[in-house]
Amino acid sequence: MVAAKLTPMRWPRQWSDAALLDLLRGTPVNYLLVEDGTAAGRLRSAAESLRLPVTIAGAAPSGVEMVQGDWPGTKAMAPAENEHMAAGPTGEPWIDSNGWKVKLAEALHPGSEVWVEAAPAAPRLYPESYVIGVADASAHGGCWVISLDDRLAASVAAHDTAALATWKRVATAAGFFKDWRWPGMMPAALIGVISDFTGDNEFLSQELLNLLARSNQQVRILPTGKVTAAGMEGLKAVIYADESVPSAALRKMVADFVERGGTLVAGTKWGHSAGAEAGGEPHPRYDVRVQGQGRVAIARKPIDDPYLLAQDTAVLVSHRYDLVRLWNGGAVRANLSGAADGKRGLLQLVFYANAREGDATVRVSGAWRTAKLFTLDGAEGRDVPLVPEKGAAEVQLPAIAQYAAVQLDA
Repeated sequence: MVAAKLTPMRWPRQWSDAALLDLLRGTPVNYLLVEDGTAAGRLRSAAESLRLPVTIAGAAPSGVEMVQGDWPGTKAMAPAENEHMAAGPTGEPWIDSNGWKVKLAEALHPGSEVWVEAAPAAPRLYPESYVIGVADASAHGGCWVISLDDRLAASVAAHDTAALATWKRVATAAGFFKDWRWPGMMPAALIGVISDFTGDNEFLSQELLNLLARSNQQVRILPTGKVTAAGMEGLKAVIYADESVPSAALRKMVADFVERGGTLVAGTKWGHSAGAEAGGEPHPRYDVRVQGQGRVAIARKPIDDPYLLAQDTAVLVSHRYDLVRLWNGGAVRANLSGAADGKRGLLQLVFYANAREGDATVRVSGAWRTAKLFTLDGAEGRDVPLVPEKGAAEVQLPAIAQYAAVQLDA
């Protein structure tokens, strides 16, 4: 992950006075999306007179992939009941997050910056909600197009004290990711998902990514036509999520991956595996066979439930290989990356509730010896307790609001 070159914002329609550009002074915002041509002309002139290095445009520049996202946060059961969170089948709070969408866009459009369009939506219109909006996209390698709801925009324009404090929090969070401290980190992954992610395959494959992220599985996205042997290196398993019969070339690469000890999880279109039956109790939905040092799990019926596919894969791989495991984390998403030499790791945590109480513990795979905690409100990190284990480490974290980055050193 690298810092985004641009920090975009959608100019609020309530900001009719171009002098309000002065609100951007000292913030990382340097690209304004303005749909009204007349307003854009006034803003260009004002930006020049204020000597603000801000680009005024009606659309994103070349080299940017725009993603239509959801306003991130915990899903409320009903309007005005934000304290009552909806839960999924596991009883955990359901989280709207755009992290998997950012990663999918990066995989399908390598080399592009990814901007997330996610308009603020009731009832999640708290100051913390905006910080979550910034962190949700940025922690996964993208950038949220900063957008203010109508009421907040009007209050900021009127120089309301509370509204200006919220604006400052948004700018501070965006600045944290603009001044990125960890260049060159490569995403860690346990499971790969192979699909073209479009057409008949869109629902199953994309919802699979969403659900794997919900359980904090670290995933590598492998577009069907771009799969390579190197792209599967380091993975414990791959899921073939397409409805079509795989090509001979893809089948050969995956077979080699399995021979070396990997696990393939696939639907009926993959075809029968000739290996010996795997030992242990038979799986209720998959025919599991040994192939070389690995295993092939072929569904007995066409796969149509992404939730079951995500859960079955985690069990087939075994949770003992999880790269990240959290206790008392609450409504959280985890994103793990590391340096090429293996001497440094970075765990980013986004907390989607407005506030949380109590300490949390996170177990991270790797031979880590020290941990340092960075939060959005602190320029310098601070050491946090770390307990080494065999092949992993447990890190003890204080109560954290919205975002934390944990730097791990071997």
